[in-house]
Amino acid sequence: MKSFILIFVCLFISMLSYSQAIEFVPKDTVYIGAERAVKSPSAYFAEKHENVYVLIDEGTYYLDNEIFVSGKFIIIEGKGLVNLYCKVLYSNVMWISGENIVVKNIRMKHFEPGGIEGQNCSGRVLAFDNANNITVESCDLNGCGLAGLHDNMGNSNIFIKNNYIHNNSVGAYTDIDGSVWLEAVDDHPVFTFENNRIENNGTDRIKEED
Repeated sequence: MKSFILIFVCLFISMLSYSQAIEFVPKDTVYIGAERAVKSPSAYFAEKHENVYVLIDEGTYYLDNEIFVSGKFIIIEGKGLVNLYCKVLYSNVMWISGENIVVKNIRMKHFEPGGIEGQNCSGRVLAFDNANNITVESCDLNGCGLAGLHDNMGNSNIFIKNNYIHNNSVGAYTDIDGSVWLEAVDDHPVFTFENNRIENNGTDRIKEED
């Protein structure tokens, strides 16, 4: 009986922790855009943040390096068509480190295609490091690099929902041990997938036009 109660409590805590990645209301709202006080996502995320709803105005944002999102209870949402274009091949478009973070409705890509050679020096689209309770929803993860998603280390409970993951030269998603996946799996230790469109990834992909 004690074992059953312990299992139930652990399951309840796990479900509660998972829900936090999807349902929370940040205290503050920040607007990013050409006509806003904050012009660039890169500038804003140069610091760690907490309890904030970040709304990015429609437009294309050219990145000289990766965006590093760090903190907790953060929602980042693109309003309309938002493109984040990384100009550096060896950088990821975005790193996420922290807990209870949502990224929604953003298109991310590189300009140059990556290759299987020297892949440790080429970028993924969205990479995670010590990230817990994360949701990525309705994003376009267009690699032109190595992979749409990358599990680096120390990650758990990352929910991937309603995204388009494509045009990645090594795979749809990878991990620090060199594992590569071309489609969603039900038993991944970090990522949970729901209703994503995953296609044209891997070494035999057909390079898509910009």
